[in-house]
Amino acid sequence: MANSKIDELYNLLMQDTIQIPKSLMAYDDLDENTIIMFSVVLDQCIKERWEREKFISTLENLSIETIAEECMISTLKARLVKSEMPELIADVDDILGLNKEGRA
Repeated sequence: MANSKIDELYNLLMQDTIQIPKSLMAYDDLDENTIIMFSVVLDQCIKERWEREKFISTLENLSIETIAEECMISTLKARLVKSEMPELIADVDDILGLNKEGRA
């Protein structure tokens, strides 16, 4: 009985959870919301089985409003996230482990 309650709680929490790749933790010079937004889009990419190009295109075309809404932050802070996103896009293969070499 207790196990099913734990399973229910776990499933409820997982509905509103994102997975942050461990490799993103190396980006300590970026705002945490940039990492969160990247991970939100990555989770959507995985769920919908997007190709790499669609993932990158989605990251490139994120609106300030979408970023503010998804991260629950101000428009000003969302602009910072938008300005930092190109660094992650440039390193997307390293972040996702598609290159043998990681971030230096």
